[in-house]
Amino acid sequence: MQIRTKLTLNYVLITATLLLMAFVLIFFMYKDTRSSKFSRSLKNRALSTAFRYEKLKSKNSFLLHIIDDSNKDVYDFENISIFKSNGLKLYSSSIYQIKNSQYYIGNLKTENEKYLEENDLVIWSLKLKINGKDCFVIAKARDSYGLRNYENLKKILFFVFILIVSFLTVTGWIFTKRIMKPISDIMNQVDDISPTNLNLRLEPLKNKDELSRLVNTFNQMLERIDNAFKIQKNFTSNAAHELKNPLTIITSQLEVTLLKGRTNSEYKEICESILEDVKSLNEVSHQMFLLTKLSDKNVEQEFKKTRVDELLWDARTAFLKQNPDAKIEIGLKNLPANDNTLYYPLNETLIKTCFWNLIENGIKFSSNKSIFISLHFENDKLKIRFLNDGQQIQKGDADFIFEPFFRSKNALQIKGFGIGLSIIKQIAEIHKIDISLVPREDFQTQFDLIFP
Repeated sequence: MQIRTKLTLNYVLITATLLLMAFVLIFFMYKDTRSSKFSRSLKNRALSTAFRYEKLKSKNSFLLHIIDDSNKDVYDFENISIFKSNGLKLYSSSIYQIKNSQYYIGNLKTENEKYLEENDLVIWSLKLKINGKDCFVIAKARDSYGLRNYENLKKILFFVFILIVSFLTVTGWIFTKRIMKPISDIMNQVDDISPTNLNLRLEPLKNKDELSRLVNTFNQMLERIDNAFKIQKNFTSNAAHELKNPLTIITSQLEVTLLKGRTNSEYKEICESILEDVKSLNEVSHQMFLLTKLSDKNVEQEFKKTRVDELLWDARTAFLKQNPDAKIEIGLKNLPANDNTLYYPLNETLIKTCFWNLIENGIKFSSNKSIFISLHFENDKLKIRFLNDGQQIQKGDADFIFEPFFRSKNALQIKGFGIGLSIIKQIAEIHKIDISLVPREDFQTQFDLIFP
């Protein structure tokens, strides 16, 4: 069932239920009011007749009948009769006799009055003193006028209910169409968006309501998806390029080698060259695998409290084992007395990789293969600074250095793949560490890591 149909049905059902409850209340209130009013009127007529009988019966019985006849203008089958205590009838106002009078008189032996309804007839029986003697007055009548109004009201309420529910159905259908129109427009716009035109965006709504927030949220999601597609496309293109170069070189070397016989020294030289290219392939594959692993949500489950300075020293030691000619100096200052401030929830392997890549990047682009690392506290936050001298990154390239496979113009002559800084950036984001390239006026390059 469509949302428009559901909204219309709910709207009609709720409103119709409230309307039906109101009509039922009106109906029963009218019924109760009519019955009470008629019964009181009949009782008053019975009392009036008894009073007139007491005053006029002994003097002028004919006058009493005239008075009673003149009052029978609205009630059908009316009869007011007066009986002695032994059941003897003293007076009857009409030809409509009261049946079972002894039954009604019997009910008055223990009480002074009794009210009954039988087949639309209202019956009042009263016990009174007339001329000092116990007498019984029984009055009956039918409220034909009130009953006709009662039936007419029932029909009116029924037809009005049907009319209003029909009106509600039509107006509800129109009303929900207006409500659903913005949603339908959004759906039509979404249908036009495909992987080939992710640059399209939904038109913003003028009203600042939930739908406007939905459109803004969807546009933000499209922006993220579009960026993800672009990154993926660039990553795939660059990865293919980086893998293609070593493979092409290896293929060319093997083809040339097979053209003619070679000496052992030449074969050894060719094998060493091929081995170097294979190592490059392995390095690219490892870096690409690490980039893929960083997108895994389970990485954060491997966090544990670890001292940051110890990981930094471990990364320095491991790097120097493979690069003994490198110069890595670590300076510590403004450290707090409490060592617990150096503990952070970290993934040890990833943080070591981050430190390693920053050290390798600094050594690679340094003019003397040296880097200075400063670990200190600033504004109650742990900051680690990586500083090396050499050619600075150009301003135009600074905004893209953390993109995968991007290489600055001044780094084209230096061996590398352009993946290291991208890995560093992702590791920092996973740990909520701020990383930035700090511009300097001297010929030095500075990267800052600020821990939360």
